[in-house]
Amino acid sequence: MKKTTITIEDKLGNVPFFIDHFHEKIHKTEPHKHDDYYELIFLSRGEGFHWIETQEYDITAPEFYYLKPGQLHHWQFTAVPKGFIIMFKTSYFDQVRQCDVMNLCRQLEDRFRIDVPADYSPEAFFQLMLHEFQVPSEFSATIIHGVLMALVSKMLQFAEQQPAEKVIPITLFDKFLKLVIHECAQNHLLQDYATLLNTTTQSINAACAKYSKKSACEHIAYHLMLEAKRYILHTDNTMNEIAHLLSFSDASYFGRFFKCHEGITPLQFRAKYIE
Repeated sequence: MKKTTITIEDKLGNVPFFIDHFHEKIHKTEPHKHDDYYELIFLSRGEGFHWIETQEYDITAPEFYYLKPGQLHHWQFTAVPKGFIIMFKTSYFDQVRQCDVMNLCRQLEDRFRIDVPADYSPEAFFQLMLHEFQVPSEFSATIIHGVLMALVSKMLQFAEQQPAEKVIPITLFDKFLKLVIHECAQNHLLQDYATLLNTTTQSINAACAKYSKKSACEHIAYHLMLEAKRYILHTDNTMNEIAHLLSFSDASYFGRFFKCHEGITPLQFRAKYIE
């Protein structure tokens, strides 16, 4: 039967994090996209091909692959692969207290494949995370976060030592999200981003619908709330000062916005987390 749609896989469901050994079997997958989660793959061995969007990669283990939500890819192995696979959602991390993990991951977003030097093995990272995931205890989540941060840092270190690869075209959604992360404190309206990106609000909304479960306005509000929480928890600024820093007309408007999204006022939020 002729294929008329591209599958969107949701392997995580309501689980925000998963790690396991890579499936050790010669197989071919159909082109598919992932739902709202990232995928980090380490192959210690294997041969074949990996397509990411329109780019074909020869599998030359050992190597890393990093895939974003909504990115199309598929595999065709010609030898048994071995390695690890990690899948995670941004919700797995406290976006206020653990934002460094996702900030590091965002630096990987233009690197889809990273070679691993022959004299280095990251397997200990993966084995430790796998153990803490399968046999969780009180500090398992903290250990996983710390090890993942170290692993991604090592990947970035390797990436800097390697020549730039052919760049896969950045989508309008990628451009919009990067702009929101940097501009949300100054620009609150979708029209502002449409102007900066020289496009229309309809085009941005269509891109968000294609690659994300959130609307464009929800992305703006989400990152604006993250900035607000960081200022509330990690500075001594008054609510008037924070409102000004985040380009709200006054503290009362900022308070209403915050309570609408969080259910409590900014002062109550600060009191809840800071004794």
